[in-house]
Amino acid sequence: MGVGLRARLITGGLLGLAAVVAIAAPPRSRQPTARDGRTTLPFRGRGVQGPIDGVVTVEADRIVDVTVTHSDEGVDRRALAPDRIGDRFRGRPARPPLAVDAISGATISTERLIEAVEQRLARWREAEHVR
Repeated sequence: MGVGLRARLITGGLLGLAAVVAIAAPPRSRQPTARDGRTTLPFRGRGVQGPIDGVVTVEADRIVDVTVTHSDEGVDRRALAPDRIGDRFRGRPARPPLAVDAISGATISTERLIEAVEQRLARWREAEHVR
């Protein structure tokens, strides 16, 4: 399952300017999908300022990627933005507990993200009987 984008038209200001902002769409399904040896696992966790939605991609029992598709974390709502998550999860074993460094200035939000990813990986391993 790919993560789609949707566009939101934002208007306003004194000049009536309009801008289109691309926003990662939340996962359509909570079911895992498998393609090309990779398994994509949608997850939802509880952040400090609301839900954290995303997907974790696993290949050969390693995390390939973690993408947050929706989060209101942080003053600017970018505490868990892709440029801040970076490669923190990449290459880690796809089993809890995950040893991931927190994002500076977003420690609790990062902990909540890690918890959500760990819970999703544990449910997947149990459902698939993966040890």
